Amino acid sequence: MTGLLLGLCATAHGAEAPRTVLLLDSYGRNVAPISRVISVFRTELTARCPEPLDIQIVSLELARFSQPEKAHLVVDFLRERFAEPQPALVVSAGGAAAGFMDEHRDLLFPGTPTLVAGVAHQIAGNLARRDQTVVAPMNVDLPSVIDGILRLLPRTRQVAVILGASPLERFWGDECRKAFAPFSPRVAFEYLDRLSFQEIQQRVAVLPPDTAIFFGLMIADSAGMLFEPADALKIVVEKADAPVFVLFESFFGSGAVGGRLLSEHAAGVQAAEVAVRLLQGTPAARIVVPLQELSAPMYDWRALRRWKIDENRLPPGAAIRFRQPSAWELYGGRIVAALILLLLQSLLIARLWVQRNRLRQTKGHLARSEQRLRQIANALPALIAQVDRQQRYRFLNDAYREWFGIAPEAAIGRTIREVVGERFYRSIGDEVARVLTGEAVRFAKEVELDDGRGLYIDAIYVPDMDALGHVFGFYALVMDVTEREHARQESLRLHDALLHAGRISTMGELAGALAHEINQPLSAIMSNAQAARRFLEAADLDQVKEILPDIVSEAARADEVIQRLRALLKKSATTVEPLDLNALVGEVVALLNSNAVGRNVRVVTDPDPNLPLVRGDRIQLQQVIMNLMLNAFEAMDAQPRGARMIAIRTGVRASAVTVAVADTGCGVPAHDIETIFNPYHTTKPNGMGLGLSICRSILQRHQGRLWVENNSDRGATFYFTLPQA
Repeated sequence: MTGLLLGLCATAHGAEAPRTVLLLDSYGRNVAPISRVISVFRTELTARCPEPLDIQIVSLELARFSQPEKAHLVVDFLRERFAEPQPALVVSAGGAAAGFMDEHRDLLFPGTPTLVAGVAHQIAGNLARRDQTVVAPMNVDLPSVIDGILRLLPRTRQVAVILGASPLERFWGDECRKAFAPFSPRVAFEYLDRLSFQEIQQRVAVLPPDTAIFFGLMIADSAGMLFEPADALKIVVEKADAPVFVLFESFFGSGAVGGRLLSEHAAGVQAAEVAVRLLQGTPAARIVVPLQELSAPMYDWRALRRWKIDENRLPPGAAIRFRQPSAWELYGGRIVAALILLLLQSLLIARLWVQRNRLRQTKGHLARSEQRLRQIANALPALIAQVDRQQRYRFLNDAYREWFGIAPEAAIGRTIREVVGERFYRSIGDEVARVLTGEAVRFAKEVELDDGRGLYIDAIYVPDMDALGHVFGFYALVMDVTEREHARQESLRLHDALLHAGRISTMGELAGALAHEINQPLSAIMSNAQAARRFLEAADLDQVKEILPDIVSEAARADEVIQRLRALLKKSATTVEPLDLNALVGEVVALLNSNAVGRNVRVVTDPDPNLPLVRGDRIQLQQVIMNLMLNAFEAMDAQPRGARMIAIRTGVRASAVTVAVADTGCGVPAHDIETIFNPYHTTKPNGMGLGLSICRSILQRHQGRLWVENNSDRGATFYFTLPQA
């Protein structure tokens, strides 16, 4: 006899010596279904028994090894090990252990109460009836297995029966042949107990149609290989091309279809209840244990789907386990939200289409204006001259005739002051002095001629010097850009109008979120006002005094939101003033709060407390921050809800004030890093490609710059810088 396992489970309760309960395990550890009965029995007995117990387990492994000639070794071991003190109760778990105790009880523990647990009624009927012995039988109803298969799968023509070749399994093979014989006219039975487990796997993979599989036990196959039955069942289910049925609940959940099953948990609880009564001194003859019947039918939803078994065929009251919820059950709310979002997007797309047509018209007007400006610029004359160190002309072109009424040849050798006049010279004297020191000078300013005409000029002065830095004079290029300056002012006005249209479009996209933002304080005001009216009617002035501050606070909150919207939507000229970028970021974050909540985006700010001021237009810089945040929102739509985050940082980099807007979206493709800021370049399906182009234009007007970098993990970060005030 091999594989003897002795488990000691002693519980100490003060100085009281625990009584010993000897549990004989037929099969060994982890051999279902008896291992499950033993586990539940030990737990329930310890919990139910009021006195301390020493539960000791001896593993006989009689179901795996048939060596009757060595049984005396086990008997001698038990007699010596438990000679003093004698066990208060002997429990045999499984049919093999029950047969062993039935044969050797008189030699081992003749006067000790004995409980036979986890034994089928077919085996219990073969045991000798002894005093002080209680049997807790299980109804292993083999015909019900076939009956359940045929009710569920009425087209079944063959049942493959899987059992091992151990002594216990040979016994059950004979029982199955007797129990299944009445079904033979309708169903053919194929018994696989003479095959090795490898051959069984090959056989179940090629079974004919309309075949079912009954898995009984697999402890040892015909080749002598040992198995854990539950592990063997999983392999059979994986290889089989037919549905697998079982009888024991411990096998359920491994891919078998199911049916009416024997509950090992119920058997363990029942055995523990009987053991407590025996330990309390109740005579065995007075204990009547009912036959444990099969449970209500239960089925594995995964197996039903795998074998395409209609749930309408299941018996009434059948439980379906491991059901996976449908897509609607899992994502019903999201589907509804997606449909609502789709509707809103359709409305927004329609609005954007209208805006796009308007922008196209504006683009046409701008193109025509640019064409006129080019024609004017091509027609404008320019002053070109060479002047020596004494500010005397050495060369000048014919444009001087039109500007100053002097022929070029008459101006050679004369000074700048003499040619252009006193008023003009006073306007450019500082720049002339600078270029004669060796500095290249470019400037644009308004000047006045002696005849009273006012001009706006764009001039370039380049020093004429040798390699050693000696200045001999300078070259001058002066253009009359009066008309161009007027056109530039008009272009700036149109640019401001475009920025204003962009802000209006953005506000249209945020209309729903902003309405919600304003509706909250208005609802609070209405609720508080109604409560105040009731308190006034009840003359409860104290409560009214408490409510009025809430009304004022909520009204101020609504007013703040409205003022922000008015400021963004207001059409006004560019105003340059000292600004705190930290405050601007906070205002935009507050304005987009509802939109961020609606998109499940967490916004985190990290302002530099020592951030210097910048100079710029408040509304235009707010527009830049808002566009970058809205782009980040859209970039994270495909991310899981818990992974959507925007981090906005401010700081100083290379003496410039820097703002970074980082997201956890999909990032920017490498080929779009440089072109993403070009007009009409977009990565969105319905984008117009103007948002980032407008942002860069605004920052360029503020002597700043805008660029993007992909993050090392995921998402991208947009940076922009502005010079310090």
